[in-house]
Amino acid sequence: MYIYDMSKKTKITNAIPETVLNHLKKLGDNIMLARKRRGLTQEHLAAQVLVDRNTIRRLEKGDPGVSLGIMATTLWILQLESDLNAIARPEKDQLGQSLSEAATKKRVRIKKQDKDEYDF
Repeated sequence: MYIYDMSKKTKITNAIPETVLNHLKKLGDNIMLARKRRGLTQEHLAAQVLVDRNTIRRLEKGDPGVSLGIMATTLWILQLESDLNAIARPEKDQLGQSLSEAATKKRVRIKKQDKDEYDF
């Protein structure tokens, strides 16, 4: 009898497309470079973010299990939080804009309003 027991981490990793994992890895590399440029160790950065060193190590490796809050706090500590504003900006959402334009009605109709009893 074969028992298939998949860990939570494996399930998460298997559910994420390879291209997304590659972006997370690149983000982790960028965070590691920023940390090193500031002369911070993983231990020192972890103390500032209020997590353990292993969490910073996982973040720098691009682990998708690290919370968005920890990532955002790390970027804030490294003074890179303005980069968060570039994520999913509505003015850069070309697909969303084209879908919205396609859904806009071509004809505008004025709704009939209830007749006011005082209207002569």
